[in-house]
Amino acid sequence: MRKVIISAVGIVIVIASVQTCKMMSASKEQFKSISVDKITTVFTEKVVLSEVPVFIESSGVLEALEKLELYSEVQGMMLQMAGSLKRVSVLVQVKLL
Repeated sequence: MRKVIISAVGIVIVIASVQTCKMMSASKEQFKSISVDKITTVFTEKVVLSEVPVFIESSGVLEALEKLELYSEVQGMMLQMAGSLKRVSVLVQVKLL
């Protein structure tokens, strides 16, 4: 008996919810869409293929990806060493052994 009453109450709730949904959808006002013709003006230009110069200014620290140490090894006897540096001058003169 208890199962029958619970089933009947469930069916009544479902039917009531369907009827309520129908009443709510029927009472909804139908809005008319108002179309406004808006004309927008757009200015265009013809595209020309050309090169655009790119200037990048930056400041910071520059660091090499791969570091390399370079040494020169010379065997011999130093004969003469320049006292002052000029644009074209011999810095060191070495006699090979």
